[in-house]
Amino acid sequence: MFKFQEKILLNEIKRGDQAALGKLYNEYADKIYRFIYFNVSSIDNAQDLTSQLFIRLLNYLANNQKAEIENLQAFLFAMARNLLTDFYRSNSNRLETPIDEFIEENISDRHNFEDLLNDKLEIEALDEKLKFLPDDYREIIVLRFINEFSFKEIANIINSSEGNARIKAFRGLKMLKNSFKS
Repeated sequence: MFKFQEKILLNEIKRGDQAALGKLYNEYADKIYRFIYFNVSSIDNAQDLTSQLFIRLLNYLANNQKAEIENLQAFLFAMARNLLTDFYRSNSNRLETPIDEFIEENISDRHNFEDLLNDKLEIEALDEKLKFLPDDYREIIVLRFINEFSFKEIANIINSSEGNARIKAFRGLKMLKNSFKS
């Protein structure tokens, strides 16, 4: 979505246009959900947090009518990071992954059972290894390789330099690679 389209949608949302909110939701909900899911490993929690994010966005826009959001995608993912922080503060232990539900939701349209089984095993292995990465590395790996963001976009989201994002991605990948060897 182009920046001017985002600005128009945000202005329409500020005026109470629910259709504009729906367009914005359709544009970003899947990306945000994937990012949140790989941080909470629970479909229910990921869905709840994704919904909460859009409620927070609505509240923010309602309370800050004159606020300008320069990079909506970075703003939304920064909000998602804050939601995750709040979530982990209130839930001190991580939840177990109901990976079967995630796989059924995301790859159930595959007809070949062997492909489905291979995909399931790969996703389970990746999810298990991601749990052991430091949070900042896992976050960048998910943003880069699951949500397919550029390092520039990631740097905006995590409020860091592009070089720092690259270094953390490299180190995270190295840790993942080593964990698959052992």
